[in-house]
Amino acid sequence: MGKIEQNKEIKRRAILASAQEIFLSEGYVLSSMDKIAAQARMTKQTVYRYFPTKIDLFQATLRHM
Repeated sequence: MGKIEQNKEIKRRAILASAQEIFLSEGYVLSSMDKIAAQARMTKQTVYRYFPTKIDLFQATLRHM
């Protein structure tokens, strides 16, 4: 795996970890991509690059758990 792929995977995992924490503490409805991005310490645009919608992120988080 190259450096670019490693960095992408690190970001993806950070997003999923942040999403899991936010979804579990606040529930799906009160969670926002802004909160998840802030928790992951990246921009909302970066989160949307990996997960185009909140439901996509939620489903990926469930699979990750």
